[in-house]
Parts: sequence; structure tokens; C-alpha cells
Amino acid sequence: MIRFPSTLAQPLSSTRIRRVPVVVTVVTLGIFAAFVAVVTLRLRAHLHDQVLSREAESLLAVVRLQQRLAEEEWMRLGLTQPSDDRFSTLLLTTRLRGVLSLRLYEPTGQLREALPAVSDAMLPLSDWFRLERGEAFARLGAHQPVLDLIDGRDPVEATETGPPVLEVIVPLEEPLLHELGGAAQYLMDGQPVQDELAEVDRGLVQQAVLAVAGGGVVIVALLVWAFSRLGEARRELESRSEDLARANQELLFAAKTSAVGAISAHLIHGLKNPLAGLEGFVKAGPTSHAGGNDGGDAWQVAAETTRRLRALINEVVVVLRDETVGGTLVLTAQEVAEHVCEDVRADAERAGVNLQVKVLGGGDLDGRTANLAGLVLRNLVTNAIEASRTGQQVTLTVAAGSTTIEYEVMDQGPGLPDEVRRALFQPLHSSKPGGGGIGLALSHQLARHAGGQLELMASVPGGSTFRLTLPRKG
Repeated sequence: MIRFPSTLAQPLSSTRIRRVPVVVTVVTLGIFAAFVAVVTLRLRAHLHDQVLSREAESLLAVVRLQQRLAEEEWMRLGLTQPSDDRFSTLLLTTRLRGVLSLRLYEPTGQLREALPAVSDAMLPLSDWFRLERGEAFARLGAHQPVLDLIDGRDPVEATETGPPVLEVIVPLEEPLLHELGGAAQYLMDGQPVQDELAEVDRGLVQQAVLAVAGGGVVIVALLVWAFSRLGEARRELESRSEDLARANQELLFAAKTSAVGAISAHLIHGLKNPLAGLEGFVKAGPTSHAGGNDGGDAWQVAAETTRRLRALINEVVVVLRDETVGGTLVLTAQEVAEHVCEDVRADAERAGVNLQVKVLGGGDLDGRTANLAGLVLRNLVTNAIEASRTGQQVTLTVAAGSTTIEYEVMDQGPGLPDEVRRALFQPLHSSKPGGGGIGLALSHQLARHAGGQLELMASVPGGSTFRLTLPRKG
């Protein structure tokens, strides 16, 4: 029988149920907001690089245009442009709006010319690596007062009092060799670029806020829908769990009542033969009693029959009580076998049959299993005695496995009839006087109620063997 955990049908706390959607929604929105923030920051860095690269490329294009015009002018004169004239050519670019300072560097990294004049200045080694690749680049530095630029103070010493400085560095090529011939460093007013970058940041912030707001609305809507469906599923699961728990109780009750019915049927079946004997004795009572010894024997049979009836009824009452209220009694497998043999030993002696108990291993059985096993074994041993002739032997063997207890009832009779083997453990018409034909069927059902199995191991003209397998306690 399937048993469902008692917690399955218990509803969850309403406070916990209300808290879960809120926590999941907050966590999901937090993760989504963090994702949007990361994407926005990466996009911001990319857009800033694009703006600065645009400024550097624009100034590089102007510088190369001025250099080309100067070279063509000297070529028209049939002369080669002297290297001293390059700085003069670059000075033309200082007319561009926002140019504050110009510095010309040799390929060796030494400062060659500067306007305003600077005593000493150098470019970092990393900048020369980029210049060697022909790359022009720009970076927005700290605020720099104009007077500091004229005095030649380095931008890193600047304060927040002046405009931001845009530093643009462009590579210079040798006219004929087309290789790096130096570098030009422009210090420009960076306020326009800073304003543009600030505008880019505002646009990104607005887009991020819209994305979080719009995405949040969609996420909340989806989560509300999902949790509503989950709520419906939970309520349906709780309803089904209650139905399953109720069905489990009904099945348990049905199993108990089925076992009670089987035990009652066993009682009725067990009473048939003794009652038949009593009926025959009562019919022959006065005549037999007048005959002397025969009457005494008849009354002795009646007394034994009455004792068997009382013992059978008492045992069934005990089993029924254990079925309904449960029992905690524990019996050994050997005790069950000995108790069964003790009850039927008188029948075996009257039939001239030798009854033997053989114990090959032992174990414990709980009270309910032991009681049901006793009913099954008593019926099997009784059948074996009835199937045996005088002088033959009936053996009840007890063996133990790791998780089971096995009983075998073996007789030396003629074996089961063909019609019984064909419909084994099914009710049929019995050929025995007073028999009902349902003994084996009831035994099989009782074995199943005990959690075990009853099977026919052998049935030949030299005898039959039945095996009852039961779960051992522990």
C-alpha cells in the first residue's frame, strides 16, 4: 500500500507564500538592473573612446594636410623642406579653435620645440608604442589654468580652477622614408569634449532608466502571471494531496476490513469440520452412549472438538484485535511453528501421522504477521495431516534469510489433484467430507495480508510442499 508523507497534504504558511513572490521579484529586478548598469558602463567607455578618437583623427587629418601643402610648396621651388620648417608648418594648426599649446618631439622622445616654451617635457613610453603603429589618440585630462600652460607646468599638477585639458598626440612621418619622424602634442580646451561626453552620459543614463523601468514592468507582469499560475497549481496540488491522503486512509481502512473479512472467512472455514463432527456425534449420541465404551469415545471426541472450536475462536479474536488496534507483540519464527504444531498435534495423533518441526534458522516476526502466519500454517498443516496415511510424516520447516522468514509444510501424501493444481489458490468444490474448497484460497489471501507470499513448491505422488515467505522484523 502506498503511504503518502503527512507533510504533503499540509498547506504552506500563508506568510511564506506571500513573501516568496516579493523576494523573487526584488532579486530579479536587482539582477536585471545590475545587468543594465554593466552594459551601460561598457557602452559609456566605448562611446567616450569614440569621441576622443574622433578628435584625434580630425586633428591628424589637419596636420597631414598642412604637411602635404608645405611639402608641395617646397617641391614647386625645387627644394627639400628643411626639418626646421616642420615646426613652423605645425604652427599653422594652432590657429584652430581651442588649441592652447603645441609641443614637437623627436623620434628619440626628446622635446624639440614648444609653444609656449617649456623647459622639459616627455611622453610616456606607452604613447610611443601607439605612435609607432601610426595611431593618433587623445585623452581628457585635469583642469588646467591657462597661465600654467604658458609657464609650461605639466597638466598632472593642475587644479580644478581652470578648463579641462584635451591632450591630442599625433604621429609625424618623414616625407621620403614614410616612417615615424616624431610626434606632435596638442593641449586644447577640453570643455567642448567634456560637454559632449556629459551629454553622452545623460543619454545613456536616460536609456538605462527607461530600460530598467520598461524591463521591470515586463518582468513584474511576467512574474505576476507566473506566480498566479503557480498559486493555482499549488492550490490544485493541495487539493489533490488532500484527496490522496483521504484515499490513502480509505485504502488503509479497506485493507484492514479486507484482512478482517479474510480472517472471518478463515474462522468459518475452520469451524465447518468441527461443527460437522459435533453434528454427527449429536445424532449418534444416545445410541453410542448406551453402547458403553463407544459412547465414551464419542463424548471424548466431542470434548476435543469443542476445545478446538474454543481455541480457534480465541485465536481469531486475538488476530482481529491486532488488526484493528495494532499489537506490539514480537514472536520468534520457531515459537510460531511450535504453537501451530501443538494445536494440531492431537489431530496428527488420531490420524497416526508423525508431526515434526525442523528449525534451520530463526528470526523475529511482529505480532500481526505472526498471528496471520499461524492461521496460514495451521490450515496447511491440517491439510497435510488429512492428506497423509497412517505412519506417514508431516514436516514443518523453519528457515531464515537476511530479510525474510520461510516456512515449508511437506507431507508424504498422494499430491494435489489436477483440478486443484490448475486452479491453485482459487475457491473450488472440495472432495473432502465437510470441506468447503476455499482453504488454500483463504491461506493465500491471509499470506498477502501478512506482507508475504504462499506458493506451491512441489506436488507429486510422493507428497506436496508449500512454502510461506514472510518479512522478518528488523
